[in-house]
Amino acid sequence: AYCHRKRNNLDEAVRLYQKCLTIKGAGNAEVPLYYLGEIHYRQHRHAECRQCLTRLIDAEDSPADYRIVGLYLLAKSYLSLDEYNEAEKSARAGLRVKPNHAHTLFILALAKNRMGEYDASI
Repeated sequence: AYCHRKRNNLDEAVRLYQKCLTIKGAGNAEVPLYYLGEIHYRQHRHAECRQCLTRLIDAEDSPADYRIVGLYLLAKSYLSLDEYNEAEKSARAGLRVKPNHAHTLFILALAKNRMGEYDASI
């Protein structure tokens, strides 16, 4: 799946990452969930992106590093569709995981700016 993703053969990468999720007892579901979300985001398939990332974020055993990048990408997905309130919620949730995450701070500022809350975006 990794090689197909790197070679931009995204349909095959999606197929293989989805297959990884079906393997019982394999653990580490955060890896295919994150990359599926990332691929769907790149393909502008935001419903599928959100589904994967929400599953990643909501998993009790999901490592903090994956939760923060998942929340960051989820916020970007909401921004792409001009859903600024949802983008803000995802960014704030990410900042609760890692308070000074630069990319998430930027997404939060961008969402606030697009909502016309210019002072809050600084």
